[in-house]
Amino acid sequence: MALLLRKLCRGCSARYETLVEKGVDYGPNGDGVLGCPACASVDAETLVAPVEHTGLRGYPYWDETLQATVHNDAERRRLAAERGLVPLWTQDDLTEIDRRQRDRRNALEQEERERAERMARRAARPEAREFQAMVDRGWLTDKMREIRSHVEE
Repeated sequence: MALLLRKLCRGCSARYETLVEKGVDYGPNGDGVLGCPACASVDAETLVAPVEHTGLRGYPYWDETLQATVHNDAERRRLAAERGLVPLWTQDDLTEIDRRQRDRRNALEQEERERAERMARRAARPEAREFQAMVDRGWLTDKMREIRSHVEE
């Protein structure tokens, strides 16, 4: 099975993907020409894709990049180090991303609650009830017809 591995060029810091099948690197275009597409340097690090620690993936699991069954985080780090791979993100980075997403979701939920409270307060005001009654009687539709007739003239 062919794999796309992410690589980081040590010469120009460009990121690119290379096609690997049965341990043979076919290069970024799959034509056998190795090296960075930006600077043609062959000095590159293979990046390990981050593992999603969302509870959806439990251990053990098959890691495509490492080409091994991983039983825990420590084993994943050990296998990556043995193969000379550099993790894209650490567990701390993933935890920080999760925290920021949770904080943003909580802020959006709070904004929605505040908006709903404002709308309820506005709807409870006497002039809002009066306006709604006029709309229900067709006042807004009549006003729109009146405006259209002035525009068409």
